[in-house]
Amino acid sequence: MKTTSVYGIPYIEADDLVSSAPTQFRQTAEGVEKVLREIDARATPEGVSPVTATTLETLESLEGVNGQSGVVTGDTMQRNGLYYRLGDAWHPVEIRQKRTWGCRFKRSANDLILNNGDTYMMFSNVTGSADIKTTANSKGAYAILPAGRWLVKEYMQFSGIADMTWLSIGVATVGGASSLLPSAAESSTSGNAFSAIECVTVIESDGTGGIQVSFHSNNSGIMRVAGYLNVVEL
Repeated sequence: MKTTSVYGIPYIEADDLVSSAPTQFRQTAEGVEKVLREIDARATPEGVSPVTATTLETLESLEGVNGQSGVVTGDTMQRNGLYYRLGDAWHPVEIRQKRTWGCRFKRSANDLILNNGDTYMMFSNVTGSADIKTTANSKGAYAILPAGRWLVKEYMQFSGIADMTWLSIGVATVGGASSLLPSAAESSTSGNAFSAIECVTVIESDGTGGIQVSFHSNNSGIMRVAGYLNVVEL
């Protein structure tokens, strides 16, 4: 006998044997009764309250309703935590790890030159969560962030930019992303000495928005090495 897709109630089909009808009617009735009993149990305080146990073995010995939550409180660190009831067993609720992602950025694959004006950056050496995708627009590469809030840091070392030159670096947002904190940093140089600039901010994304490196200088120069862009899910 086949069963319904939602509650799994068995039903008779046209090609089922007539001689099996009594058994099949009984199976259908028992299937309906099982579903009704489960629905009734969910409507009781016992069916909606979490089942609490000090050890996993104790929890496994207790009955529950499909979808009901369970909590183990006094077992080992690896076994303590939340569980849910499915079928005839309790299953652990897996806590998803916070996602991280990072890359290096520079003008192009083999170019560390900084423009007089805006320098559009490209990404390389991407690592971290595959949930974060990269693409590009007319202002360089950008990373698309899944829905949520993200801590973002940009860091870049530079040299060869003339004295009294102002430069800035920022986290520009694309599409459905917005910055919750100031998202730019500014600095002035002193001679041609090595120096660095960084920006840290928090970005909120609706799942379609992205971020890209925004860099501006009123004189040309060079990056010592490719810059760093890192994001951490909050």
